[in-house]
Amino acid sequence: MDVDGWDEWTNDVHSKENLNIRVVGCKPHSSSGMLQYVEISTKGNIDDVISKIRANPNVEDSEFTKTDNSRASGLVITKNSPLCRSISDKPGFCTTCLLSGDSQHNHWRITLSGDDSFKSLLSDLDEMGVSVNVRDSRTLQNGTLTFDQDKIIRVAHDQGYFEFPRKVNLTALAERLHMSKSNLEEILRRAEHKIVANYSKRGNENHLSTTK
Repeated sequence: MDVDGWDEWTNDVHSKENLNIRVVGCKPHSSSGMLQYVEISTKGNIDDVISKIRANPNVEDSEFTKTDNSRASGLVITKNSPLCRSISDKPGFCTTCLLSGDSQHNHWRITLSGDDSFKSLLSDLDEMGVSVNVRDSRTLQNGTLTFDQDKIIRVAHDQGYFEFPRKVNLTALAERLHMSKSNLEEILRRAEHKIVANYSKRGNENHLSTTK
């Protein structure tokens, strides 16, 4: 779903032309904050982005490791995160949480248990004044990507592994993900198989619905 009208600590650094901030994992911290593991990439200077994040009044503490002059990853501890706390209170989790990027909305992918949990989350967002556009919703199936598969596919895409010609090869990608080349190749193969199978299934379902 697309989330608009919400911010925790990205307003001071947000620039849709040159910044991408993604939450990889998070958990509640203290009474109202969150501990978030984030990945950041920018076309500008990563040191400037980190300085602005640390200066945000809602950031209690942070620690980053720079990959190079345009990328970093690390921990951000917030003082108040009502929206993330609402999700963490539900029986489920975020599989993808984009805080800012190359669009006017933040795109989230959330896995929740049951329709009641989803309706409760939408109600919470409405009370907070957060605008939501639900792009897609579906029940979990055998073809659903696991958390690791989803994360690795997205990293591979961001790094240009699926482009032609490739911007990064399998060996370099494995090194960046701190895993063996053979393990990465197996995960990518299984994930790609699921993606193609799901695409083919949806195509068949759409064809059947248009021919009835």
